[in-house]
Amino acid sequence: GALRVLHPGLLGLLAAVVAIQLAGDRPSAPAVAVLAAAGAVGVAFAWAYRRWGPVRLWLRYLSIGAVVFLVAFVALSPVRRLVVPPPIEPVAASAADRPDVVVLVLDELPLLELVTTDGDIDAERYPGFARLAATSTWYRNATTSSAWTVLAVPSLLSGTYPTYELGPMAADYPNSVFTLLGGSHDLNVWESVTRLCPDSLCPDTGARPSVLRQVQGLLTLSGQIIRQRTSPFEEVERRMQFEASGPAASRPDQFRAFIESVQPGDRPSLDVLHVGLPHQPYLTMPSTAPHDGPDTPPGLVDGYSWLHELAAGAGRQAHVYATQATDHLLAELLDHLEASGQLDDTMLVVTADHGVAFDPDLPYRAMTPANGDLVAYPPLFIKYPGQRSGVTSDIAAETVDIVPTIADVVGIDAPWAFDGVSLRDEAAVAGSPQRFRPIWVDALEAGPDGFAVLDAVPFDERVGRNRAVIEQVAGDEALATLPGGRDLVGADVADLRVDPTPAGGATLGFAGRERVVRPGARIPAFVLIGFDRPPAGSVAVAVDGRVVLTGAAAVVDGLQPSFWGLLPEEALPEGAHEVEVYEVLGEPGAEELRPFEVRSQR
Repeated sequence: GALRVLHPGLLGLLAAVVAIQLAGDRPSAPAVAVLAAAGAVGVAFAWAYRRWGPVRLWLRYLSIGAVVFLVAFVALSPVRRLVVPPPIEPVAASAADRPDVVVLVLDELPLLELVTTDGDIDAERYPGFARLAATSTWYRNATTSSAWTVLAVPSLLSGTYPTYELGPMAADYPNSVFTLLGGSHDLNVWESVTRLCPDSLCPDTGARPSVLRQVQGLLTLSGQIIRQRTSPFEEVERRMQFEASGPAASRPDQFRAFIESVQPGDRPSLDVLHVGLPHQPYLTMPSTAPHDGPDTPPGLVDGYSWLHELAAGAGRQAHVYATQATDHLLAELLDHLEASGQLDDTMLVVTADHGVAFDPDLPYRAMTPANGDLVAYPPLFIKYPGQRSGVTSDIAAETVDIVPTIADVVGIDAPWAFDGVSLRDEAAVAGSPQRFRPIWVDALEAGPDGFAVLDAVPFDERVGRNRAVIEQVAGDEALATLPGGRDLVGADVADLRVDPTPAGGATLGFAGRERVVRPGARIPAFVLIGFDRPPAGSVAVAVDGRVVLTGAAAVVDGLQPSFWGLLPEEALPEGAHEVEVYEVLGEPGAEELRPFEVRSQR
């Protein structure tokens, strides 16, 4: 019957999948040839199964392997420590006379994003960080140990350098800030992509993603792996990311929920939040309100590089807005700690796992000598108990030094060795090189121990050689002037020369031309414009008759000429608004605008 046809067919399909695997991750033959050869193998195996008894007998014996392989996978492989995790006990220490500790770990934030060309925190754009710097120690030369969250965060929260073979979980990192303070402090832990706090110390309080979301993420990841492993048309990733930090639009809510959970008590507390801010896809406006942009930044190719100048510039603009939202939330945290009477005596650590770069000629976050100033140097601020004035430190700090510094401040001797040192011991810091664990995409040469030693570039030198990067978004007008844009932001269209001759047709996607801002709803700030022909000059976008965004359209072979970016939040107060698109011609100071005939596409 049908089973006699279906069973050999299924076996033939599995044989074809195995044949594709034998071709390797990146076969030298064309994908069509690999697929044809695999199909031939599948047909031959199905025919052999139908015709030859020894093949059928071999498969019967092989069926035992399903049970054997499962038992071996669960009991003998490294997965065993997840199924039967080893017992983890906290350091035995009294709670007496120990300060509260608050650790805030941000994501994808380079230090240079926060500063002006003078090397100061940009207090106008980031008042929260400026306020923090005024009452804490700012380690301006601090480096991370990895540009990848699943390596950087465990290193940061354990005080040890990351290792490829270890997962971001308590079973692999039993010695961490959580076991260090678990005996003396009450723990309030909000992890996003790691599980470093043992379940015995951090029972699930709802801060972690729901089981349904974790299962959905696991199924999505499994589907990606199966697709890449079975399709000769796709390259096989050597790493896979399991994103468990929640939708980008909900991350401010997570931050605020954490703030409310930080409360004084009878015992000292350790409050830790790792939040995916300002991490892409950058769906947050400066006020922390969500906007309607896409779930993946346009032009970010495979999460590794920017397609062109527009993609990098628009990505940078969205990142700055998300960083302003992060600053807003940081200020709320400081307000909360001050109102609860905890701020003065608390040890507060604010840092990020790594930075990112917005340059089409450089990787987005894969570490290279050219983008190290942006990727390897996250911000690091530590407000020590009782500290009320700002201090700037230029010692060669590392994020791996954070936990040893916490141990030093709270007065607990860890019964294990750290790779980092206390930042209060400047002599020890001076004798410790800044090390970085490169992975396969990082263009750094590792030594025999698997680490690269970073060149210690002084802060002032990093600011100086990245002056153009900083100036690119200096001020609100510059932030809304994307690459190739004109100096028109803030100008009323009525005050400019306008040739009413249409420049051509254009399609305005997402919220379209007529936009309505409603209380509590996503702000319709994202504009995506497709042009019927490449614009002859720059593009200007006006809201209610005022230019609020300019830049050059991206013209890529085989793709529709396009332009995108975010409308400033102040241009979209509650109510109805009209968006107009212009082509900008002429010399600077003598610009002439020609309107596009805009069609809305939603």
